[in-house]
Amino acid sequence: MATLLGMAFGGWISGVIFDATGSYSAAFANGALWNLFNACIALTLLTRGAAARGAGLIRRSKRW
Repeated sequence: MATLLGMAFGGWISGVIFDATGSYSAAFANGALWNLFNACIALTLLTRGAAARGAGLIRRSKRW
């Protein structure tokens, strides 16, 4: 659901930015900044998971 809301909001806000500026460059920069923000969240979650596995807080199953 969050994905659908994000896609709907992204398209809408890009249109608002285009209407305000008359250019797609600001709308494109908005999208790029949100993608950078999402990448930072993913990287943070991945590094915390690796740190937790390294500290022995999370065990991996040997069934695989």
